[in-house]
Amino acid sequence: MNFQLVFIPYPGISHLRSTVEMAKLLVDLENRLTISVVILPFLSGSAAAASPYVEALSAASSDRLRYEVISTGGDQTTSEPEATTLDMHIENHIPNVRRAVAKLFDHYSTLPNSPKIAGFVLDMFCTSLIDVANEFHVPSYLFYTSNAGVLALGFHVQHLYDNNNYHVRESDFEDSETELVIPGLIRPYPVKLLGC
Repeated sequence: MNFQLVFIPYPGISHLRSTVEMAKLLVDLENRLTISVVILPFLSGSAAAASPYVEALSAASSDRLRYEVISTGGDQTTSEPEATTLDMHIENHIPNVRRAVAKLFDHYSTLPNSPKIAGFVLDMFCTSLIDVANEFHVPSYLFYTSNAGVLALGFHVQHLYDNNNYHVRESDFEDSETELVIPGLIRPYPVKLLGC
């Protein structure tokens, strides 16, 4: 039996590139796997830089690795309040993602030996799309697009906060020379960089 995963990266070029590279690795490792990457419209500031890359991906679509580009289609207005915030941007495209996935389900239902959609692989900033996966009765998996050092830093700062050892404001360490020893990092981390 063949399986299909639906990857949905956050609409930023670094998140898209990380997701595409992971999808390529998985498809190369498993012959029974196909992947569709749903590409959401980019926030206005990064759209121009991403266009050639997205166009190249669309042209490179194959039977095993497909790219579904969701366009704004002119249905979004610039007068929406906070339309450029990350949460609102993702929320605004939930109906578009739902339609794209329904189209996949419909397409595969007509093919003999079609792959079974096995789940959504969601960017860490696209957790509101878990509800869409639930509607299609498939599991969701989170994909962390940053490197292991950033993950270690995030876990350590959360650990400090949870244990009431982190009572600072951003301005407290702007010029500080204090460094944090973080499990997983080989060098101490300058505290003044936490506000960057």
